[in-house]
Amino acid sequence: MLADAKSTVARPRTIFALVIVWTAFAVVTAYFFFNTGGGAIDFEGYYHASKAIATQDSPYGLREQGLSNHPYFYPPLLAIGLLPLAPLSLAQAAAIWLVLNFALLLFTLWLVSRYIEDQKLWLLWWVAPVFFTPTLLALVHGQATVLMFALVAGMWVAMRHEKRRLAGVLLALALWVKIYPIIFIAYFFWKREWRVVASALVGAALLGLFQIIWVGWTIFSAFFTDVLFGLGLEGEPSLSNLNSSVVGFTSRLFVASPRVQPLIESAALYTISRVAISLLIVGITVLLSSRPAAYGPTPSRKRDLEFGLITLGSLLLASTLWESGMVSLLLVYLFPVRDALRPLNRRVLLVCALSFVLIDSYRLIWPLARDRTLPALLLSTPFFGAILLWAVTAIQAWFASGTKPVSTPSASAVLPSTSEPV
Repeated sequence: MLADAKSTVARPRTIFALVIVWTAFAVVTAYFFFNTGGGAIDFEGYYHASKAIATQDSPYGLREQGLSNHPYFYPPLLAIGLLPLAPLSLAQAAAIWLVLNFALLLFTLWLVSRYIEDQKLWLLWWVAPVFFTPTLLALVHGQATVLMFALVAGMWVAMRHEKRRLAGVLLALALWVKIYPIIFIAYFFWKREWRVVASALVGAALLGLFQIIWVGWTIFSAFFTDVLFGLGLEGEPSLSNLNSSVVGFTSRLFVASPRVQPLIESAALYTISRVAISLLIVGITVLLSSRPAAYGPTPSRKRDLEFGLITLGSLLLASTLWESGMVSLLLVYLFPVRDALRPLNRRVLLVCALSFVLIDSYRLIWPLARDRTLPALLLSTPFFGAILLWAVTAIQAWFASGTKPVSTPSASAVLPSTSEPV
């Protein structure tokens, strides 16, 4: 049901209905973007960081200096890329960013849809983002997660066509937007995808050098000293009620925080549970990635499931995972749902649907958390949804594994050929 790039022919009525649905979604998104307090909240941090770089100032610490309502937590590259918007007003720049984000989202969905043969799955792929809360939040907040979704999906497409250098370049870009995709380098190293690893490392080094030349060593190094080794290790403890990573989940359970009722306050339990869950995710992923694909005409399905595990695992293991950062889960959902449609596996579909609902349900819980303290488990529905998706993807990857390699190691054994349906 996932094959090589080809246009799935949809009925005119279906196309017309999708246009109506996405037009309505665009109107709703624009309303929340321009008329609510959360509109462009993340982009504001990017914008002021870009203006700071334009005047050769540091993009870090602007909130503490009263120059921005939202901090900038990323390497300089994103702010450098937004320099063309720096001369504009915040409102003008935010409007352009919203249009660019929306267009990039549609392009990414179209790019992946070209590999979906099944009509029902193709329709689901186009409808699901409209009802997926992270999609709306990412657009409304002006997050860079739509860009990350595009880069991750681009990597997947590049690997399907055995364009390993291109995949490495996209990975390098993703690394310098947000650091968490570094786990992909470890995965590709483990799979002996040397061209991907080499191009990613060379690309990352060149992009790092570019940033140093543009902003100077002092500002470049400030990202590591002032941001990465603080936020990168513990996240934002004051916002643990919104953090759906392993760090955020275990912090809610065992660390006192505003608007959160922990199960019990214990620094030891926090550390133990955080390390245990992280090691479990890493260990199972390594185990599944080490198993060869099962015998059959489409061993590449396991590679897709592995890609989904790495995508979701990298998000869960990051220091912070806001609900608006879960847009890339759309690609992860695609793989177990695809395998559950032929032959039909209602249990897998039900689990995926439950995962989707758990993540979406936070839109009902979050308004209650603004002015009151809520139980840690109630605030953890996005984490439960994400870990449920990770679990069902891992189980599917296990059943897609065999006891022996399908063939001797070769390009075709590692990745699907350009003519192989998946």
